[in-house]
Amino acid sequence: MATQLDIYSGETGDGRFNIIGDSKDERSRLLSNFANTPIFLHGEYFASMEGFIQGIKYQHGTQERWRTFMLVGKRAKLMSPEISQPFVWWKETQLQYGGHAHQNLIKKALHKKFMQNNDCCDALISTGALILTHNTGTPESPYTSLPSHVFCDFLTQLRRRLRKP
Repeated sequence: MATQLDIYSGETGDGRFNIIGDSKDERSRLLSNFANTPIFLHGEYFASMEGFIQGIKYQHGTQERWRTFMLVGKRAKLMSPEISQPFVWWKETQLQYGGHAHQNLIKKALHKKFMQNNDCCDALISTGALILTHNTGTPESPYTSLPSHVFCDFLTQLRRRLRKP
């Protein structure tokens, strides 16, 4: 089991690299959804991945949605509404929360994050062959829209594509 030191250190010493927003390792912070890494997706601006992930939980056209899109880190996370509806909204389309289309939308935004922020791309490549993990030290919510294994698998695949000449 990982220790508190391991959780916050990026490289854990056992061939793993933990991605967490308040890590001591800058690369880990850059790879996290909490990073201040703006994204442009389909003509819209988002201050961070976390702002995007939380903002699409609000219906299209609401003030909370727009405000959440402009937030970074824990401030964005705290905007997460109670999930009382089984949908998220992209543009004016409802997507099933946690469904295939929802996760694909998040993956598109993640891809944009790395293509539009060179420091994030460099940080990901610098993790080499380390196994990417996302362990915050607390159990993952069963209601998370992007389970840690999906997030880490996506980043591992992206890293593999980025490293090929």
